[in-house]
Amino acid sequence: MRNSLRGLAVILSMSFCLSVFPARILSADSKGTCGDGVKWEIEGDKLSISYTGSGTGVMDNYNDEIEEKIDKAGGDEEYIYHYNYPWQAYRNSISEVIVSEGVTTIGNHAFAMLTNLKKVAIPEGVTLIGKEAFEQSGSVNPEGFDVVIPGTVTSICDYAFNGAYLRRVVIKNGVASIGEGAFMDCNLLTSIVIPASVVTIGNFAFYRCKGLVKVTGGAKLEKIGTSAFAFCPKLKTFVITSGVLNKIGAYAFNEDKKLTVISIKKTTRLSGTGVEKSLKGSFVKKVKVKANKVKRYKKVFKGSVTGRTVTVKR
Repeated sequence: MRNSLRGLAVILSMSFCLSVFPARILSADSKGTCGDGVKWEIEGDKLSISYTGSGTGVMDNYNDEIEEKIDKAGGDEEYIYHYNYPWQAYRNSISEVIVSEGVTTIGNHAFAMLTNLKKVAIPEGVTLIGKEAFEQSGSVNPEGFDVVIPGTVTSICDYAFNGAYLRRVVIKNGVASIGEGAFMDCNLLTSIVIPASVVTIGNFAFYRCKGLVKVTGGAKLEKIGTSAFAFCPKLKTFVITSGVLNKIGAYAFNEDKKLTVISIKKTTRLSGTGVEKSLKGSFVKKVKVKANKVKRYKKVFKGSVTGRTVTVKR
């Protein structure tokens, strides 16, 4: 009788485990390879990406794939996606991603939709953060996560952190370009310092960052893309120190209702036409400039923009 009860308890226990943990997680691999000389391993809720000691250290790129299509009322369709990275089965439990020295790139979509992400470590030596690499990660973590992007990274690719619950980002000097939509919809971000190495800020790079208050830096910045800082309702401070800025894209500050003053600390190559388009939809009323360049800037910012006169002062 005792043995029968023990057998029944084991069966019930197994049934409970199978109901709590999906079969694909129970049977999923917990380690493997994910690039040229790159391996991965799951330990608890931590995903480690490490270098094997041979190879280029380049991570594989991954794709988003449609998991399910939902037909909605009115003929609309909604899609649920998953990614074909090998840790897909752990996507909702991973809270920590540690990339080790020797890894040289972070692949496209590599850490996208890791809903519980709380901690990220990217080492010196990584040269590229791939397209949509952290897209929409951390979505069930209300406190968000921080990331330090090392100076060895030359490019933050398009939509790399799009929609991520990114609380704080430090971009080290060395990064040359911030891609299109790279930090779009990062609503927990409150400030950003653009390092002197950044030459280009892509279209929609910080679009719709609802918590963004302050943008500074950019000593060698040449281009700010279309709608790069548009629909940032809390943005109050925009101070750029570049002396080689030659383009601000159309609607760069569209609907930034609290941004009434832009400060540019050095001379510029901006044309009046370019500025006219960039300030469309904005609420900018004043441009603060270097004291001995007021005449130059008055020519650039002359006239009205969408019914408002923009004044230039020291």
